[in-house]
Amino acid sequence: MKPLPIFLIDATSLSYAVVNPEYVEKYATADDPDARKWMNDHDCETGPFRLCEYVLDQKLISDRFEGYWGGSKGGRSTSTVDKVVWQIV
Repeated sequence: MKPLPIFLIDATSLSYAVVNPEYVEKYATADDPDARKWMNDHDCETGPFRLCEYVLDQKLISDRFEGYWGGSKGGRSTSTVDKVVWQIV
């Protein structure tokens, strides 16, 4: 495995801010109508990666999400990266 610096730029862009409205409706509450509190610690599986492991203030591990809507069936190529590890330092 080797570092891929451009990935950080891509992963933090607004193009990764797609949220499935079904998750918002399912986890919305009166004091959190957009389900933002729930989404802080959970994955909505709408992008090319899905959350595998999350340890608060330590690390976040994601792997390639084969069900990504923009994959080969969506006319876009799937990621060539299998796993992403965000180590919080």
